[in-house]
Amino acid sequence: MPCYSGQEESQRTVYRNGVDPQPYEYAIERLKDRQTWLEAAICALITELDNRNISSEVILEASKNGKIDIGKFWSEHKKDDSTRLIKDLEKYSQHELDIIKAILNK
Repeated sequence: MPCYSGQEESQRTVYRNGVDPQPYEYAIERLKDRQTWLEAAICALITELDNRNISSEVILEASKNGKIDIGKFWSEHKKDDSTRLIKDLEKYSQHELDIIKAILNK
């Protein structure tokens, strides 16, 4: 049963099975933020390796030695990025897209 201290509904602590969930929710949010940061860091590193044409070799060796499929992560991450960017670009008209292309080609 929720504890009611006379505060507004949004300020009340709602206990789940007798436990205050706020510390756990905070910890989960911190873990999500950390995961996002780590994915961004890995993406930046692999992109730099791509720019030097050595990503395939490094990914293959790191995957083999670390016993983790980094190539799968990278292909899924690139696909997710493409999907997100395509969705973001859908909000622009063709005229706006032409301006964006011109800016990028400078």
